[in-house]
Parts: sequence; structure tokens; C-alpha cells
Amino acid sequence: MYKMLKDVDAELIRPNADLDTARDRVAQARAMLHDGLAGAHATVEIEGPEKLARMAEELSRSLPARIAAVHSAALGRSPGGPAAVPESQRIRRFLDHAASKRGQFVEHARNTIDV
Repeated sequence: MYKMLKDVDAELIRPNADLDTARDRVAQARAMLHDGLAGAHATVEIEGPEKLARMAEELSRSLPARIAAVHSAALGRSPGGPAAVPESQRIRRFLDHAASKRGQFVEHARNTIDV
């Protein structure tokens, strides 16, 4: 998913970006994120402690919301429009947010398991 979004980021800042391909890639990344989070969240909710389950639920809500915003921006853009830079920044913010949330979750999970 990260590679797909990095490719979209690179595409959106190009002059005459291929928006159809970018939209398709964002939709694919969105589907991958949804499927992956649903399974992981269910596993943590069943097997993990309450705090990890809450963190997993937060991830399951915040990441899809952020990628939905990226998808909406890509869908609404017309070829050659001036919005490429903000869309690219939105993708980078999503990737940074996802990495940060994942890092927090992993750190807490490791601390919980080590106890």
C-alpha cells in the first residue's frame, strides 16, 4: 500500500499527471488498507488486552478516513489542474500519520508482551 501511494505522490506532482491511474491506485490502496485493518483489528480485539484493542480501533478509524480524503481529492481534480502539490502533501501527511500510529501501536504492543 505504501509503495502504491508513493507512486501516486510521484504521479500527482508531474505535469500532465495521469489522473485515472492515480485514482485507480488510490482506490486499490484504500481497499488493501480496509481489508488489512479489518483482519488485524479483529485479531487484536479478540486476543489482545483492552488498551491494544482501543488503539487498533483508533487505527481502523483514522487511517481509512485519511485515505478517503486523499481519494476524494484525486477524484475531484481535473487534468492539468493546479491542485497537484496539495494532493501530494496530503498523501505524504497520510503516510507520516500511518507510520506514526503504527509505531505507537507496535511500541505499546511490545511493552505489553514483554511484561
